[in-house]
Amino acid sequence: RVRSLNEPYRYRMQQVIMQENAQMVNRILSVGPTFNRKVEAQDFSRHRRAAQNLQRFVDRGTLPHKSLPALRVPRPSSTWTSQGLEALLVPGDLCRVGSA
Repeated sequence: RVRSLNEPYRYRMQQVIMQENAQMVNRILSVGPTFNRKVEAQDFSRHRRAAQNLQRFVDRGTLPHKSLPALRVPRPSSTWTSQGLEALLVPGDLCRVGSA
């Protein structure tokens, strides 16, 4: 006895999904690896030798940092505040040169 009108459809869809999944697994398993482990091992050993050579010949303490700019001497702060009001210019203090 069928409990639902949708049950045969759901059962058929479940069978289709299981079949598609099985086909996908077979396709995945039939494909071989896409990289060569021997070549990868050779590249890594070459990289390791190059890194050892650089560590042996380069003194890292003497190299400047490439990512940071060189430090500069700080600019002296302005000194007019220490002089008080004597350094203050008023518009009447200014005159044109050569118009007298």
